[in-house]
Amino acid sequence: MLGRIYGYVAIGIAILAPISILLPVTSPAIAQANVLPAAVEKSIKRDIVRQFQVPSASLKVQSFSQQAWPDGCLGLAKTDEICTQATVNGWRVEATDGSQSYIYRTDNTGKNLRTETLPQAVLPLPVARKLRQFANRELGIANAKLRVTAIAPRTFDGCLGIVTPNRACTKIAIPGWQTVLADERRSWVYHLDRNASRIVQNTAASNAVAPVAISFVSTDAALDPNILFTSSTSGDITGRTTVATLATDGKVTRLITAPNIRSRPILLRTLTPTQLDRFKTLLVRRGFANLNGLSYLTSASVADVPTVTLQGIGSSTSYTSIEKQRVPKSLQSIATAWAEIAK
Repeated sequence: MLGRIYGYVAIGIAILAPISILLPVTSPAIAQANVLPAAVEKSIKRDIVRQFQVPSASLKVQSFSQQAWPDGCLGLAKTDEICTQATVNGWRVEATDGSQSYIYRTDNTGKNLRTETLPQAVLPLPVARKLRQFANRELGIANAKLRVTAIAPRTFDGCLGIVTPNRACTKIAIPGWQTVLADERRSWVYHLDRNASRIVQNTAASNAVAPVAISFVSTDAALDPNILFTSSTSGDITGRTTVATLATDGKVTRLITAPNIRSRPILLRTLTPTQLDRFKTLLVRRGFANLNGLSYLTSASVADVPTVTLQGIGSSTSYTSIEKQRVPKSLQSIATAWAEIAK
């Protein structure tokens, strides 16, 4: 691009004519949302190789988007970490090694980067290959479309941790993995032993529909012995938390708290013994125990949309409130029945 500078040539005192001189003008760089900066991609791949010993040649960028992070910690502050409060423009990037995904947040340069979700362990490639082959046969989805999006090492019983009514499981310790496998539309939870010689789908926890993502969370599912079931709804713009509780005697109460506010528990109703037994049967029949430690969230959960956490019979799970129709059918049934009880 050229700029034009105007001047005059003078002889004596006579001005003869204007002339122009063409000079190069540098245009400001324009960020392109559809192009991931090479420096950002390089930084992410280098970090994955360093942390997980994944061959660099197997890594590729699956997707990316420009973001405006709320602070210098890119919205991922650790406990007691102090973050600069200025908005940081950057990127959200999903990379994959063909078997599992690694999601990063970065600034515009890639020098400031943090892992948003990473496998809590690295699934050995032969095991990941067997898992995808098994899922391919079971689901009828091509191996290339299936990605491991979450992993947790587990020690299972003889049933690989799948609770089924009226089925006894041998009390032996089987080391293995709990994994989340996903394509572009849905996610499934699988349990497998260490070498993937035994693989079983956790059907109660599976079939979440995108954009809901299944992840593992650390929870304390223990309740007071007098409490059968409870829900906690929090995270909206008001800062309010609503806790509904079902006691073993059938009493259903609600407690609402907010900044500087704490209400007294309100008795909503008292279930009859028959109604109480019916709800307990539903929890068992719909496999609530198989949802323990799993969350079904979307990005809306960090944008002033409430998250619902359900706890009972030694299990705990959570989901984004507005996405109830996209969570597994078992969780939908339990959430719907509970909403009727606690209304």
